[in-house]
Amino acid sequence: MKKLISCMITLIMAFALVLTGTVFLSSQSANAAEDRPLSKKVSCIVFSDKSLNKIVLDKNFTYDVDKCTSSDKKVAVIKGKSSKAYLFVKKKGKAAITIYAKKDGASEYKKYKVSVKAFNYTNPFKTYKIGKKDYKSKYNKNPHYGAGAIKGKINIKAAKGWRLVRIEKMGPQDDDFIRVKNGSSVKIPQMGEVRVTMKHKASGNVVEFSNVAM
Repeated sequence: MKKLISCMITLIMAFALVLTGTVFLSSQSANAAEDRPLSKKVSCIVFSDKSLNKIVLDKNFTYDVDKCTSSDKKVAVIKGKSSKAYLFVKKKGKAAITIYAKKDGASEYKKYKVSVKAFNYTNPFKTYKIGKKDYKSKYNKNPHYGAGAIKGKINIKAAKGWRLVRIEKMGPQDDDFIRVKNGSSVKIPQMGEVRVTMKHKASGNVVEFSNVAM
């Protein structure tokens, strides 16, 4: 029952992103809900979907943010108030962020500096085919796609600036994703998924690209 519920949730999310364009990253080393401590360098990818450009600055963000400055507000700024503050990246470039914040329970505010380097998103695939269907263009703007039936031999090649990390699949009766080899054949039933993990070389970000059979 838990397996079926999990798969149904995946399907619903995929259907929602097709209708609204809303995308949620499962994993990326700097964007979305990934954790970033204060006083660190942040390398990230700027997506066309602005919801993916919010960066949490600390895993346990129990800081009271007083004020913030940015050396280039066109590139990155701090948004939100108090403990709900987050880094928002707008476009490719560099920015030095200064944050005056106080840890939960502390008596004084402290100055933190975050160095931001942002890269534009590019399609990570030189080739993305499963059987006779070519999925490459589906990832021109975001990392998720809801497809029909998925069946055939997998052929994936990384585009310049990206590296293929792994390919996985999950059927509606599987507990977790199963690693598959590039060049092998797959048959993904409805509510199943093929997930391709790619690494953006310049930023070091690891992004999961999902292909859900709907």
